[in-house]
Amino acid sequence: MAERNQTPERKTDLPLKYLRLRLAGHLLPFLGEADARLLDTGVVELPESKRTVDFILKLERDGLLYHHHYEFNAGSPGPLLKRCFEYNSRAHLLLNTPVLTTIIQLFPPGLAGEPIYRVMLGDQEINHWRFEFVNLWEVAVERAFAAAGPGLLALVPLLKGGQVPGAVR
Repeated sequence: MAERNQTPERKTDLPLKYLRLRLAGHLLPFLGEADARLLDTGVVELPESKRTVDFILKLERDGLLYHHHYEFNAGSPGPLLKRCFEYNSRAHLLLNTPVLTTIIQLFPPGLAGEPIYRVMLGDQEINHWRFEFVNLWEVAVERAFAAAGPGLLALVPLLKGGQVPGAVR
């Protein structure tokens, strides 16, 4: 009777665990990994951690629901792309909508080249995520005000042509 109540997932769970623990090496050629050496078959539990993004907006355009994540960066762009990848993928899984990410650089020198987080296996790129970016010091203060409202006042000293007289930038 208990056998009939098992879901397909439960019926396959134990045999697949046995396969992983005892016979995983036999699967390597089938999985396209014939040249790889099996090092471990352990279970990897992904830790849960709380992260807070700088700014995320829920938006709708042409009937399509999505979120737009804005990440402000005042320092070195070092681990920024990896952090944005983490925020973007976690937000997508949590919110179940597409999530766009834009990096807003507050101070020069900013990002060099395209903001792409790449996952590499040796010299081979196996995945990547692209992000948009804005360097505030390249945005003319007049253009910003023409496109938006007074909410941008806090950013004026960071915009091109928005220096406060006598202020050191």
